[in-house]
Amino acid sequence: LDRAMCPRFHFDRIPCRLVTTFHGVATEWLPHQLVDRSKLGAGNQGKSDEQSGLFQSLDDIRQLNQGDVALLKGEFWQDNEGAGLVHRSPVQGPGLINKRRLLLTLDFIND
Repeated sequence: LDRAMCPRFHFDRIPCRLVTTFHGVATEWLPHQLVDRSKLGAGNQGKSDEQSGLFQSLDDIRQLNQGDVALLKGEFWQDNEGAGLVHRSPVQGPGLINKRRLLLTLDFIND
């Protein structure tokens, strides 16, 4: 990838997604207890994730490392409604613009 697929923090409406980054900067995520979920989507009132109140500090953002294999639980995991992991593609900052990433994602299916 040469641009962020999901530049805004969000949760997935699936049971679970496996994510691993083979090359480049890896996925960012927020611990559940540090997220104001009312600020996701339209709740951000047009403000950036950093300005909306979704989280309090840039220090709240966690990041996977290249080579990590993560299972991101989504909203459709059994008994996980309202607790899907909030995550985004890494921010493209100075020096990272148009840096390519190679990642693999696999989604669990619903039965």
